[in-house]
Amino acid sequence: VLAKRYAKWFAWPIYIEKDDILSDHSKRSGGYVGRRVLAEIDSGTNPLLMIDLINVGTSAVDWLVENCDFQVFPFTASARTSPSRTVQGGLQIANDRTWAYWNMRVLLDPQNGHELMLPPSPKLRADLTAPRYEIRSGTIHMESKDKIKLRLGRSTDTGDAFTLAALEDLLPVFRV
Repeated sequence: VLAKRYAKWFAWPIYIEKDDILSDHSKRSGGYVGRRVLAEIDSGTNPLLMIDLINVGTSAVDWLVENCDFQVFPFTASARTSPSRTVQGGLQIANDRTWAYWNMRVLLDPQNGHELMLPPSPKLRADLTAPRYEIRSGTIHMESKDKIKLRLGRSTDTGDAFTLAALEDLLPVFRV
């Protein structure tokens, strides 16, 4: 799923079907996804490409780094490169996936004044509101993607793409 962000406004999600990606060896190499990503870039822009490393993401990152001049940022959900505490400052964050979704919650809270504009997609709304959180020993843990899949009957790929796009302004936090 590709999520395009223009400042505070997000375009409708763009879906690349898994069958298209897996139909032949050259597509599995990441080149197919990389070319699709490049085809969606608006001319005259210099976007930051945030790519989830799950599944075909690793090979897509490799292909994009070799074949384009845009900044490519690989995202590893299980990593812990995010801030160690919530925006409120009280609770620790378990991993980057938890932090990305928690950050989206903060950005979408009207009381915080961020004024993000998401497309009115029922699938996106379901993905962003489905995760449940648990606090263990002062640390926020988001439930596993497998548990969410069981409840929704599908993956939260759309929500994942939009939470990554929302991190663009916060990228320096991830630099190691």
